[in-house]
Amino acid sequence: MSPPRNPDWERTTLHESDETSAGQTVGRESMDEFNLNAVMPAMLDLPELALDGDSNGDGDGDGSSPDFRMGKTIGAGGMGRIRLAQQVALGRDVAIKQLLDSRKGPKDVAALIREARLTGRLEHPNIVPVHWMGYCEGVGPVVVMKRVKGRAWKQALEDLDRDDESALAAQVDILLRVCDAIDYAHSQGIIHRDIKPGNVMLGDFGEVYVVDWGIAVELETWKPEGKAVGTPAYMAPEMADPSVQRPDERSDVFLLGATLYQVLFGRAPRAGQKARAAVAAAAEPVHFPDSADVPEELVDICRRACEVDPASRFESVADFRAALRRYFQHRSGARLATQAHEHLAEIKREMEASTPDYAELIERLNSVKHQFRSAEELWPGNAPTRRGLSDIVAPAITSHLALGNLPAARQLADQAGDELAPDLVERLVRLERDRELDGQARHRVEVLQRERSLSVGGDQRSWLLLALAAGLTAVSIYKVISHGGTTPRSPEFLLMLGAGCLGLWGTLLLMMRKRLSATYVDRTAALSITVIFLLITVHRALALVTGWNEETIVQVDLLLVSGPLFVLGTLHRSFYVVATIPLIASAVTVFDPQTTSFMLNIVSVLLVILVSMVWKRIVARSPDAPPGP
Repeated sequence: MSPPRNPDWERTTLHESDETSAGQTVGRESMDEFNLNAVMPAMLDLPELALDGDSNGDGDGDGSSPDFRMGKTIGAGGMGRIRLAQQVALGRDVAIKQLLDSRKGPKDVAALIREARLTGRLEHPNIVPVHWMGYCEGVGPVVVMKRVKGRAWKQALEDLDRDDESALAAQVDILLRVCDAIDYAHSQGIIHRDIKPGNVMLGDFGEVYVVDWGIAVELETWKPEGKAVGTPAYMAPEMADPSVQRPDERSDVFLLGATLYQVLFGRAPRAGQKARAAVAAAAEPVHFPDSADVPEELVDICRRACEVDPASRFESVADFRAALRRYFQHRSGARLATQAHEHLAEIKREMEASTPDYAELIERLNSVKHQFRSAEELWPGNAPTRRGLSDIVAPAITSHLALGNLPAARQLADQAGDELAPDLVERLVRLERDRELDGQARHRVEVLQRERSLSVGGDQRSWLLLALAAGLTAVSIYKVISHGGTTPRSPEFLLMLGAGCLGLWGTLLLMMRKRLSATYVDRTAALSITVIFLLITVHRALALVTGWNEETIVQVDLLLVSGPLFVLGTLHRSFYVVATIPLIASAVTVFDPQTTSFMLNIVSVLLVILVSMVWKRIVARSPDAPPGP
């Protein structure tokens, strides 16, 4: 909100002529009474200095044992001038400020001494050091300062090419160092009140100095003059009319914003006006011209610093400086985003012109994405980076689809959401559907292969058959020991033996039913053995009813055993060989009935052992077979 206007004050505040330029400092004389009372004691205690040379020009003088040898005038202002001199004791060049002949009254002397004492307290790299202050007969008070070789910043800005963003950024960097000096002065309770490019010196070796502290004041002891003090083209509203609001540190913030205005647009906010008109216009908002070549972020910073209401400005110089530093950080982010956009455009051109190496493209796209992420860290939320992170998704998905990496493509698509092109989404969905159907088909094939694999569960089947062989061997040994093993036992005994083996196998089958039913091979093998014992048991029961003799029962048993073994031969041809053994044994017993009991015993054990060996051989030849459940 703009402070209320005071028309009466506007008519009486300026003592300068209507012809005074808005770029010149006004109101210095309004501080004279305050200066005189404050510095009179110090003025009386000034040490005497001897100057060799014309104190009023560039001629030679006749001073003896001089402290300084005076040289030419290198600068002049409204109340004094600055001359080059050599400090005899140290043999170094210095700058000496002295009053003009027309400005040597007590008030002028007080003003010079006050400025020297205040500046001398401010020891900062961006403030010109004051080496000494003394009194020279015929000259008056003189202030010895560091000699700065260079030119005023105002002159440098006249040569600035504002279309060159790097050159503009270099000037903003100078402003940052001005901020350092003003921020330090504020820490000492002092405000400058006349910050402008004309009061900043640039050294030949990159030095930056804030000069002319003639109207600077200490806030703690300062009593406002009641009239405009400062440079009208730059001054804050409260500096133009202190009767409305007391100037403070935020007044310097305004001046820094006005200086930035000149950096950006090549002129002061109220340049081209006379002093009285510029002071009157200070209460109005600063006008900002349209310029597409000026960074928008800097314009926003300048606009806020130049707000009419101090409460709407940056709270401190430190806050203003932090905003400028963020601009540099954002500028780096924008530059990085621009480079990333260029790399992305190159990748898109390659994808449109030919069939590229998509694996290499993905690596390059990841590198571009990293550039955008880095730009995002430097400038969070900036539009070019957000657009780049969005634009990179489509070529990345296309590359992953070309390589068949559907999970990576889906992840990128989910992150992109509705921003992804519909045709690319449709292609991804179609490929995912095809991949799913292929996966289902492969799964069915794998299940079928596992069902038919002889190696799956082969070890378990071998150990089971060995256990069965051990049981049959024990029975055979018992028969041999008890009855000689040369003739078969009675039909009743054979029936009991067959039923007992069937029961033993049934028990094992129940104990291992999950394992023996896991695959088609397991089920076939278990069924074959079950059929063998079942056929033998049923056959022996029928033989007992029909009255067959023991030899005939054994011969038929051997024939029955070969049938299920031939069924196992459909799983692996080795079982065909095993199936011929009981056929041969049956034929032998027909021609030599005396071998019937022997054949029954030996063939029973031998078959089980051979079947177990076949399983082990199959497993050994299939080391990469899938494991059983």
